[in-house]
Amino acid sequence: MSELDRRPAGSRSSSSSSADSDSSSNGAAPPQPVLGGRGLELTRPETESSSSSEEEEEEEKECPSVKLPRVDGGREMVWSHNTDSEREQLSSEEERGGGGVTGGGGRKKKGSASPSTIPPSKYSKISWRMMESMGYKPGQALGRSGVGITEPIAESAQLGRRGLGFTAGGLEREDVKWEDEEVNIHQKVEWLDCSSLPLPEGNELHSWMVEGERKDSVSGETHFTDPHILDNILKNKSMFDSLSQKEFLSARQRSNPYETIRGAFFQNRAAMKMANIDAVTGFMFTNPRKNDGAPLGPLDILYFADICAGPGGFSEYVLWRRKWHAKGFGFTLKDPNSGSDFKLDSFNSPCETFDPHYGVGGYEGDGDITNPANQSEFRDYVMENTEGQGVHFVMADGGISVEGQENIQELLLKQLVLCQYTTVLATLRPGGCCTVKIFDMFTEFSVGLFYLLYRCFRRVALFKPVTSRPANSERYVICQGLREGADSVANYMYVVNEELCRLSGTPRDIIEIVPLSLMKRDDVFSTYMRAFNDSFGFHQVTHLKKIQYFVKNSTLEDIRQADIRKSCLKLWQVPDNPRTTNTGLEKPDQVFTEHWLSLYGSRAEPETKAKMEADLPRLKSESFTAVTRDALDFLRCLHSWRWSWASGKRMMVVGLGRNRVSGWDMKGDKLVFTHRSEMAQLELPPGTVLEVELAQELEGEGPGQRKHRVIYILDVLAINKEFYGWRPLKERMQYARKLAKVLSKPCRRSPLILKAKIHHRVTDLCSQDTYPKLEMKLCKGPSWKLPTVPVSDCPSRFLAPVGVMFFKIIRDPWQLHSGRKGLYFYDAATKASRYDCPPSSVASFLDVLKSRHLWMWERGIFEGLCEVGEEGEESGLTRRTLSATLSHFMTQHQ
Repeated sequence: MSELDRRPAGSRSSSSSSADSDSSSNGAAPPQPVLGGRGLELTRPETESSSSSEEEEEEEKECPSVKLPRVDGGREMVWSHNTDSEREQLSSEEERGGGGVTGGGGRKKKGSASPSTIPPSKYSKISWRMMESMGYKPGQALGRSGVGITEPIAESAQLGRRGLGFTAGGLEREDVKWEDEEVNIHQKVEWLDCSSLPLPEGNELHSWMVEGERKDSVSGETHFTDPHILDNILKNKSMFDSLSQKEFLSARQRSNPYETIRGAFFQNRAAMKMANIDAVTGFMFTNPRKNDGAPLGPLDILYFADICAGPGGFSEYVLWRRKWHAKGFGFTLKDPNSGSDFKLDSFNSPCETFDPHYGVGGYEGDGDITNPANQSEFRDYVMENTEGQGVHFVMADGGISVEGQENIQELLLKQLVLCQYTTVLATLRPGGCCTVKIFDMFTEFSVGLFYLLYRCFRRVALFKPVTSRPANSERYVICQGLREGADSVANYMYVVNEELCRLSGTPRDIIEIVPLSLMKRDDVFSTYMRAFNDSFGFHQVTHLKKIQYFVKNSTLEDIRQADIRKSCLKLWQVPDNPRTTNTGLEKPDQVFTEHWLSLYGSRAEPETKAKMEADLPRLKSESFTAVTRDALDFLRCLHSWRWSWASGKRMMVVGLGRNRVSGWDMKGDKLVFTHRSEMAQLELPPGTVLEVELAQELEGEGPGQRKHRVIYILDVLAINKEFYGWRPLKERMQYARKLAKVLSKPCRRSPLILKAKIHHRVTDLCSQDTYPKLEMKLCKGPSWKLPTVPVSDCPSRFLAPVGVMFFKIIRDPWQLHSGRKGLYFYDAATKASRYDCPPSSVASFLDVLKSRHLWMWERGIFEGLCEVGEEGEESGLTRRTLSATLSHFMTQHQ
């Protein structure tokens, strides 16, 4: 079975959950809202040429005036046609105003009836006068011979542009009725607790699977629902089969009180479904808690998986909520013809940390989740990139087109739902949570799948968000707190899927995966399932009938939609902003200047711009202080300094989103940002400013040596519009490592690698653990050997440094010294000392930039030697001289 992510736009099935296209107007005049004493009323316009009929009376009985519940901050809404008393009042006002058949002088026209002769009726006095002027008497027919009709001509029941005699599956019946539903935006999740039951064992699980004849109907599947409700659902779904797409979509759009929520400013409705689910669960998805109840820290990465969810509305919402602090793994069908793939360019949130993977073949795979090999590949990829722990939560939103087969949607989707559950259990970390879209749950197979989740999680729930159209069968399984040892259930589901693949195309099928008797013996579970199915089915039938009523009455519209939209967005903490596209008008020099100015405090000071322009030359790659053996006194406070290997060209880069990354060029004294070819494979979140080093990691020696392009992050000024320039360097580099990790996409096989530079203490240069790592190797290019250092995260690779870069992490006049109780801060200006870090001692991005010193290695220093600087020319700085000087400084401070 091919897996798709949601119904194509324009599908008219009442069961479809994902039709995102908006229905257009059917050409009928819209109802006019009238402000009355009881709130807003929906009135049907009356024409002057026709009087009320008995059919109108029947419609009034079918749609009485109903007071609807209050919406947050809203008015009490009333849905009604005009009542008899209101019509009488309107007629009286018309008479007093001199309109109608009465002249301005107040004389009655000939043949008009006296008010006392008018019998009580639902019709107005004016209507009676008109009829009596034509000789009408109550109970008698019109015409000279009294053989005409005795009742008003019935209103046409014709639906749309159809030929005479066409019937639309019962929609022409006069008994189509509907009662307005209760509007409740404050939803509550009804949890089913299962923490006391043990997890089923592997041998026991495999004995539960039953093979049988393939089913082609869900009629009679009443073990967990009321038979009458099931029959009503199937019957009301079938009524829409003969409707045109335009009629169905128009009625559905006008009748759904939550319709105008749509996707808010996201690309589709799925994003707001996730926002709805996230909010009602206390934001347990986007703000999860650790095992000890504490939230994730600022340096923690929120890992999530989004499966069967193209074009990616779920992930778009999560990344909007968590920005670059979340890392997503996507797994969906990669089919360019169906449009089911992730549309990252349409994300209204930073998508650079989202990593699509499609099973076998990685980024080049097909993404078919029903393929067992694809499931295994995706699980392995997730585990490798989450340090073997798995993701914090999984979202699944799979579906296939069932147009014309809505009543067997559950049977058509059984394998897809199974595979989503399997992937959830295979990739989720213990304690994690998930939400999975499903549809009808009548058969033993579907209920059995939910029962297995019930045994695997601390608690589970079935939930229908208000953002899911109320007339369809869509609902969501929500699970919280994955229990240890759920691997056995995941393996069992994996085997069941293999059996379904084997039986595909045959009259045989897997019809049961958990014994029916076992599920029924669990009173808590069976009671929950039956109560949910009955309640869900009742409300679904209510909304199906409401759509039928709106098909018959094309002028009706639920006037609560605008108020409900505002209340829901406020409740879910989503701003009511219009959707905008990224036009790319933001310029890299503007982004850089905005964050660079933040380093100078108040931007209103006149000298701020002058200071900024004076410091811009510091950005040049060659802007540093050279280190010689006669100029080492700057390292006297050696604990205030750090060093790193210098292995390439320094550069400032600005990210505008995706691969729109620019590097700087200095033209004279002007700073110019341009798109550079060496960074074409690099993606950065918008509003990111970094200092980087362009380097190469080498692998092997001699002619077969391979080069790998690497970009090392030296320092962080801003990430995704978050300013970090005034934080301690250690913290800035922690965020640099986090950024490199969330941007890593190994399945892309990109030739460009992003890493954070490793900083070392200056005292390490005196240690024998540092220099023995240097090894002389023959590299491509020069004819002599170069000193190399192994790469920490890939031992088979090495760097060929050109020197050592020193930089200060403490701001003047503060210094960092070593005492009996450890390191302490010393203010050289006031002579004050303290052990805690004073805020004024933090070296900003600019302070570190200004303090850079480079010990550039000369060829004569290390040529032909095993250790750099052991011996060499007297004019150069050698390791022996540096070590002796540093040892002297350390002795002075002891």
